[in-house]
Amino acid sequence: MQTPTGTVIIIGASMAGLMAARAVSPHVEKVIVVERDHLPSEPVARRGVPQGRHAHVMLGAGQNLLEGWFPGFSEELKLKGAVALYGDEMVWHQGGGHRRPADVGFVAMSMSRPALEHALRRRLLAQRPTVEILDGTRVDDIVVDGAAVVGVRAAGRLIQADLVVDCSGRSTRAFSHLARAGYREPAQDALRVDVAYRTRVLPRRAATFDETSVVLVGDGPHRRVGTMVPVEGDRWIVTTASVHGDTAPFDDIAFERFAYSLPSHEIASVVAAAARGSVERHAIRGSRRRRVENAAHVPAGFVALGDALCAFNPIYGQGMAVAALEARLLGVVAERHSLGSARFVRAYNRGVARIVDVPWRMAAAGDFLHPKTTGDRPAGTGIAGRYLERVLRACTTSPAVSRQMMLVQNLLASPVSLATPAMLVRVLAASRRASDRAAAGAYAAPARGQRVSVRGMAALHADVLSAGALSRATR
Repeated sequence: MQTPTGTVIIIGASMAGLMAARAVSPHVEKVIVVERDHLPSEPVARRGVPQGRHAHVMLGAGQNLLEGWFPGFSEELKLKGAVALYGDEMVWHQGGGHRRPADVGFVAMSMSRPALEHALRRRLLAQRPTVEILDGTRVDDIVVDGAAVVGVRAAGRLIQADLVVDCSGRSTRAFSHLARAGYREPAQDALRVDVAYRTRVLPRRAATFDETSVVLVGDGPHRRVGTMVPVEGDRWIVTTASVHGDTAPFDDIAFERFAYSLPSHEIASVVAAAARGSVERHAIRGSRRRRVENAAHVPAGFVALGDALCAFNPIYGQGMAVAALEARLLGVVAERHSLGSARFVRAYNRGVARIVDVPWRMAAAGDFLHPKTTGDRPAGTGIAGRYLERVLRACTTSPAVSRQMMLVQNLLASPVSLATPAMLVRVLAASRRASDRAAAGAYAAPARGQRVSVRGMAALHADVLSAGALSRATR
């Protein structure tokens, strides 16, 4: 094996940046992570991660990568207060009823976003001594020399590098910096969804509810969402979401009313039993994907990763897991190609487009279930949405369909697996049973011991996320 050479600068020390640093570090001599925020010594929310106060879950594909990069990480998280969530400890209502049990063979670790990021940062620095984090340091410019990026200008000085990786998030300025150097910004696909998030943090012992986590997704025109997950400190994080101007609660009383408007009252019962408190707010206008694979002329020595490349509607819970898959690709390309070469950039950009394509189509198709959504509609969206509505109903009566959907939503199986002949028969039969039961008024909360696999927590808006799953298959 060749001795690692070269320096990589990563802009941003959030989850995407930390995972990118871990993935690329075995293949280079030095990794410098430059972060604008002063990173806290304790796991608390920070300005650069405005969504960090709301519910988060790492999809299965991302969790598997974390455990591979940091062996024993799940057990370490438990020691820090994370809650292990098992497949029979979740209530998940969507598609008109409660999903059937669907244990897919892994355990989710539930904790707050600040706690997860803090633990990952500490583990990275302890395990990879070639990684350095410069916090409280803003990148003012990306330095281009000829046809290649050669570093960044930060805190009044030039920091040289063979490769710059932009992980600065949804509000990245990196492409504007490159535009000033003569490189046209890549084309973008964009969707307008106007999502409003509201979150309360509640003590877990404030109510008698003993299930581990809940996802509730409305079926009406507004498709309101509620999710409740346990985190460190014996607390619940309860997050609600609404789209396209639907009423969003601004105080605790309105928050409780919103919870009672959801299709099942597991969350509302916990909120009603808790003391009054503050409501955290967050909003995003939509999703945006930069088509770097189509850029005719991009500089060597620069790539983007995470939300800087593709900012999903966060309601789907895809962002962290997709960033982990992109980080793995970064490491693979770094092993095969010279850091500062045009070949490196081409290989990465083509590969990352393939990674992003499936979750982007899934999310876009889900967004277009709402008639007010505008923007770039992927081909096949309508057909996929109609079929997946059947899949969603089928999940309420068929464990086999529910399990396969869970694998797809966790990016552990191809969406095409939901359209095999055998699965098609199951979906049609199970969705018909679900419709018959609904017509007879037979839906009820699942009996204890018949709860849905918790990994579906990753899809905060379950029917919206899953409704696009076949868009790629139907192209």
